[in-house]
Amino acid sequence: MKHELVHVFQLSKLDHEISGRRRVRVGLPPLWFTEGLAEYWSKEWDPEADMIVKDMVLNGKLITIPNMYTIRGTYFMYKLGESICHFINDYYGPEKITELYENWHKGKSFDDIVKITLGDNLEELSRKWEYSLKKRYYPEIDTLGLPRMESKRITKDGYTVRGVPITYDDGKGEKEWLVFMSNRRGYTGIYMTPLAGGELRTLVKGERSSEFESLHLLRSGIDANDSGMVVFSSKSKERDVIYLYNLHEGRVTHRYEFEDLISARSPRFSPDGKRVVFSGVRVNGFADLYLLDLKTGYYQALTSDVYYDVDPCFTLDGRKVVYASDRGHFGKEGGLNIWEFDLGTG
Repeated sequence: MKHELVHVFQLSKLDHEISGRRRVRVGLPPLWFTEGLAEYWSKEWDPEADMIVKDMVLNGKLITIPNMYTIRGTYFMYKLGESICHFINDYYGPEKITELYENWHKGKSFDDIVKITLGDNLEELSRKWEYSLKKRYYPEIDTLGLPRMESKRITKDGYTVRGVPITYDDGKGEKEWLVFMSNRRGYTGIYMTPLAGGELRTLVKGERSSEFESLHLLRSGIDANDSGMVVFSSKSKERDVIYLYNLHEGRVTHRYEFEDLISARSPRFSPDGKRVVFSGVRVNGFADLYLLDLKTGYYQALTSDVYYDVDPCFTLDGRKVVYASDRGHFGKEGGLNIWEFDLGTG
């Protein structure tokens, strides 16, 4: 009886909002909303409803809001609609459901009305509702979250990796930027873009000359600092070279070659910006850590053994280097562990 009384209220509310506005009603709300709201306002969320929604989530059979028409009129639609109404109340505020009716005359479709009222369209509402259910029924997601839901997407085109955030003044005021590597239109390059969104700047065009023959998109990291310097490695003829790019000058200003190294990967700045640590491979095939003085060009090995030492970076105080290596547990099976090298004691 309470369920049907909610329907009476819904129709009465729509007629009241439309009358006198010189606008013909474009139609009723979708069935999942009218029936779901009737369930939501007439009864409490019970174990049976929770069991049905939980089963759909855990078995990967949850129906999204844009596809709710595929289960139109079924009991599942009633329970999913009720769940969505609960989510709207909890996430957007208890007043928003009534405002959906009060804003009925403002949109040409239900999607328009939802966007006007909630600030999100039906697709975004569905995305957030689905995520809330996953956080409820998957304990690990509840505590850790999912990157695509907890973070903001900055780049959209191409295959983008190795992002480094910096604070940089490009002459138009200081703001946060992201320097990154990306494969666009079949070529790998180094780019930068404001974290808040906006223009995309190309710093280095790779794979178009012998100087930047390969930027090692999936094998080598890059680094940048707030002083406006970017360091990266590239294959140049038969060996890898480390380059220093100056954002203020808009060009590569330094080139570092290593006679006894075939490979030089993942260079990282020291906190003071005077040195770079990287992973180098000699002719014998062993990967060790190297320290490069940017002013003099002098470099020295930090490790020299049979172990695979890669992806180094300085600690914040600049006294130690943290890196990945197959030395230690499960190394023989290919497992990597995180190690720390003390620059003072060796």
